[in-house]
Amino acid sequence: MTHTGIIATIGPASLSEEVLRGMKAAGMTMARINTAHGDLKQYTEIVQRLRQIGGVPVMIDLKGPELRVITTQ
Repeated sequence: MTHTGIIATIGPASLSEEVLRGMKAAGMTMARINTAHGDLKQYTEIVQRLRQIGGVPVMIDLKGPELRVITTQ
């Protein structure tokens, strides 16, 4: 029994159904959506295409708070 998987981050270069099917065939076991980039429309499109393919769980990586440091001289 193996406990290793391949998590692939889905972005603009991998939005097409053909590419997603190829990624699944190559061994992708989970799809990751990085919400630090993109918008709700893009995320919805990714999830819909992955549902069409089937058998690929989706992990959504939520954007955390940003820390900005200002230094004075």
